[in-house]
Amino acid sequence: MDFQTPDDLEELVIPAARYAVFQASKEPASVIGVWQTIWQWAVTGQAERTYTGDFEVYGGPDEPVLIYIAIK
Repeated sequence: MDFQTPDDLEELVIPAARYAVFQASKEPASVIGVWQTIWQWAVTGQAERTYTGDFEVYGGPDEPVLIYIAIK
């Protein structure tokens, strides 16, 4: 499928990888709290972060924020 990005939008390519997914509510304090949890989780050695493509997905008003962390 050939897709043309509209002029007023920017195309972002997310690298293929394994991701650990964390969930937060829309409140900024919740997103910050989940990031703190991610940093604590990372030092436990449960999974090794690759730092190649971490990103957040903000859906509709009633949907959670999903935080994707690239891992080995």
